[in-house]
Amino acid sequence: TYTLIFDAWSDTNRSIIAGIGLSGGPWSSTVESVDINTTRTTYTLTLAATGFGAADARVIFDLGANAGSVNIDNVSLSIN
Repeated sequence: TYTLIFDAWSDTNRSIIAGIGLSGGPWSSTVESVDINTTRTTYTLTLAATGFGAADARVIFDLGANAGSVNIDNVSLSIN
C-alpha cells in the first residue's frame, strides 16, 4: 500500500479523482474521488497497488470536465 498526501483547493466546490496507476497498458489504477472547495485542505489517501506495479508508474490527478480552477500542491507518495 501507498500513502498519497496532497493539498488541494478550487475556486468552486467540485470533485477530483486522485490515485496511483500504470503509465501504460493495461492502465490499471487505484483511485478515489475527493471533494474539494475554496479552502486549502490536506488530503491523505491510502491506496493499494494490488495486482499492478512498475518502476514508471504514476500519480493520477483527473480533473474531469468540471469547470473551475484547481490548485494542487505539496504532493508526496510514500510506501507503507
